[in-house]
Amino acid sequence: LGGWTVYLDLDRNGAYDANEPSATTNGLGDYTFAGLDRGTFSVRVQSPSGYTPTVPSTGTRLVTLTSGGSATKLLFGQKQVV
Repeated sequence: LGGWTVYLDLDRNGAYDANEPSATTNGLGDYTFAGLDRGTFSVRVQSPSGYTPTVPSTGTRLVTLTSGGSATKLLFGQKQVV
């Protein structure tokens, strides 16, 4: 889905904070973070009102990048709460 905010939860508190890097998904749901140093990052989607994470159920994917590394196809599932 396009227009969703994906962010790096630097303090791992489960909430998007203004100082955390973010990206907006394009029409295919793709997003990119550029210029990251090596390390382990907690990647999350900011769920719009009325949605809850399904895959992973925690809503968080941990990614470890090495120097010059990249991570692709980090997929997230969301369902609309009725």
